[in-house]
This record gives sequence, C-alpha cells and structure tokens, in this order.
Amino acid sequence: MIDPITNTAPITCSGPIVPPKKINSVAMATTGSNVLVMIARVGESDYARNIPLGRVAEGVVKMAERSLFIVNPQISLSVVVKELARDEFPLAEDVWKGYHQQKADPATDRIFGFSVEGSLAAVARCRRHRDGLEVDGVFVPEDYRERGYARRALQALVDTCGNEPLFIHATLDLIRFYRSFGFLPISEHELPQSIRDRFIFAGGNLEGTNVQPMQRSPQALSTKQSP
Repeated sequence: MIDPITNTAPITCSGPIVPPKKINSVAMATTGSNVLVMIARVGESDYARNIPLGRVAEGVVKMAERSLFIVNPQISLSVVVKELARDEFPLAEDVWKGYHQQKADPATDRIFGFSVEGSLAAVARCRRHRDGLEVDGVFVPEDYRERGYARRALQALVDTCGNEPLFIHATLDLIRFYRSFGFLPISEHELPQSIRDRFIFAGGNLEGTNVQPMQRSPQALSTKQSP
C-alpha cells in the first residue's frame, strides 16, 4: 500500500509505449535480461498530488520492454492544518473556483484548510446563520484527491466549532463520510429555518436535489460516549 502522505511504497509498471525525448540511460538499462530496477525521483509537489511518477521515471517506464520495479524514495512533506485568517480567505476562494465559484464572507465564515508544501489542498467552511451553524464548502481540487486531505480539514473544523450543533446539506454519496464525524441524517424540517431556506427552490424535495440534511449534535455524542 502506498502511504497517502509520503508515497514511499514500491510500485510496478510495464511498457512499452512511445518513448519521450532525452532518456539517454534507457538503452543501457534495457540491454540485460533482468527485471529493471530504478529509483524514482520527483519533486515534493508531485508527492503532494496524485502524481505517482516524475517525468523522467515515467519516460523510462514508457521506453522499457520488460517489467520495471520502481522504488520511491522516502520523503517528508510539510503539512499544516489550521483555521485560515481573514487575509487568507482569497486562497480558499481560489480552491473553490472548482466548486460553484464559492465566495467567503468574513462576517459569517470560519474556514479551515489543509496545506501541503505551502499549497492549500483542502478546505472546509463553517458559516454562522442567524439560527445555526452550517458546514459547507468542503472541497479538494482534483490533483489532491484520495489522500485524506478533506478529512484533515473537516476534522479541524469539527474540533473547533463542534461544541454547537452543526448542520450540513450532504450529497448522497458523502453521507457515510459525514457519518464518520458524528453527523446523522435528519428531515428537512429539522433544519434551522435560515439554513433550510438555502434549498427553498426544492419545494420540500431535497432528495431530488441529491442532498440529505444532516446534523451533528455535541450533546448526543457526549451522551453516547458516557459509561
């Protein structure tokens, strides 16, 4: 299994495909009859994304005519999980360009982010309405997905804001994900009015919009954990 942060486990690949230019060492590597062994060398920013090989390693894979055993060197990434300051909200808006062009409101929003090697890789927002807190804007750009980054950002939000009930309109395919943070499905009418009004266009048929209202209650969780 490949570690989602360090990406250190060995992987296997095979060729051939059309070779790239300027791979001069491949001819020497393919002269023998043994399985080729090489150590991939990619930049730290590649490890932070879903990029399993650097360009040179990928070129060797495409050129080789037999199986390759590729060992990724151990690497340590700099990661930061924190609540964003107001002057950092534009960074979240850049991430949200791939998520309905969301905008941050310093008057109502608290935004939590997971950064890797200085790049914001996941965000989650807690927005205060007049009658409750809504979680939304949980988003990871495509290059950073399937590495647990969204979970880290949302956990920071829950740890900070979870002393009050939290509400969310969860897409149906993410109900299990939000359950792992203590969110439970509720009816539309159990939502605070101001949060419910965001989906007033659905006319009481939220299922038709592919979302499920959910609530995380700190009181319920504390009762469940009591002996």
